[in-house]
Amino acid sequence: MEKNRGIIRELLKFEFELDHSAKEAMDNINRAKGNGTVSKVAAYLWYSKFRSNKMEIEDKKEFFDSKDREWYRRGIHKLEEQWQKVIESGGEYFDY
Repeated sequence: MEKNRGIIRELLKFEFELDHSAKEAMDNINRAKGNGTVSKVAAYLWYSKFRSNKMEIEDKKEFFDSKDREWYRRGIHKLEEQWQKVIESGGEYFDY
């Protein structure tokens, strides 16, 4: 289990840049930081990304985290109207 994802990702990227294998990276990090610090699954997943030239290690913002306060306010004000459309359509799909 990853104890601190940001640090672990940075270490995995560093190991990748040193041309170490995913297993070597996992072993090195676990030896230095303690058994179970990085899992085999995490090491291989990140190495797969790095090999695909996806070097970004930061989490992407989730959909709702990227929305501002005004987006939520507008949505709340539209909620009653939207639910009424759902009821009137019997739960069928409709355009907004």
